[in-house]
Amino acid sequence: MFRPAAVAMMSLIVAGCSTDRLADGRPSVATATYDCGQARIVSARFDNRADRLTLSMAGRSTVLTQQRAASGIWYIGDGAELRGKGRAATVTLPGAAPMECVAR
Repeated sequence: MFRPAAVAMMSLIVAGCSTDRLADGRPSVATATYDCGQARIVSARFDNRADRLTLSMAGRSTVLTQQRAASGIWYIGDGAELRGKGRAATVTLPGAAPMECVAR
């Protein structure tokens, strides 16, 4: 029978050895789906190792680079931008007005 402390310690060891996480505990890759109203859905794939974000909408994708944000997240590239904090984000795609979005 495992003791609770032993189970907790094993969990920490396994988590610490995972190659799926960065040294600061963030996952190396994360995904999010944003609902931007009017049936507009934006998919986001965050590559935390490369500090890049791939945004996809309606079969088109663009890669953005992480910027230093005072608070929250900020990515820009190829005329697109994503700024967000918590579940809320503003997504701007080339040639389009900014969209207020919420992560599902």
